[in-house]
Amino acid sequence: DLHIHKNDIAGKAIFVCGIRRHGKTTLGARLAEQLGRYYIPMFIPDLEGDYISLADVLPRAIIAGHPSVDQQYAEYDFVPLDSTRAAFQLGYDILEVGCQVLLDMGSYVALDQAVAIQVNIIRGMFHWANEHPIGRVPAYVYLDEAQRFLPQNLNDSVIKNKELVQVLLDAYMDIIAIGGKRGINPVVLTQRFA
Repeated sequence: DLHIHKNDIAGKAIFVCGIRRHGKTTLGARLAEQLGRYYIPMFIPDLEGDYISLADVLPRAIIAGHPSVDQQYAEYDFVPLDSTRAAFQLGYDILEVGCQVLLDMGSYVALDQAVAIQVNIIRGMFHWANEHPIGRVPAYVYLDEAQRFLPQNLNDSVIKNKELVQVLLDAYMDIIAIGGKRGINPVVLTQRFA
């Protein structure tokens, strides 16, 4: 029976923490579904395929992923991303056009490649926000299973390339520290506060 007015949540940082199998991802998807119906731009990196079904309900949904899976998503708006340059442009377009991007990270052979794409989409969003100080709107960038990607001890990250772990951390630290001033807000879902 909980009803939160969109103005009380849109444009705010969202942090969800809970033990495994208690609905964090389900809550994250529900938030995306509810906020998305107001055409709020968002970027949702999805490693396990938990969010891809949102493409059926988000009004401006785009699925992005490795070009090899284009036939898998033939019935959707699909953007093939095989370079960090293309990822940067998609990030820019998220705010330029107001789209809601679901990144199929599992479509990449190596997780490190998917994370590099993820980081450059975020960089593209920041680039757009910096170029357009007037006209910014609330947007969301997700990080589900944050404890796997950016654990308290970064050496325990599932990302193999430790320099890339730092780059990902820097991207999300920017979202948390200065993103709100640019309309870019985090949705972080994790099993551990640290």
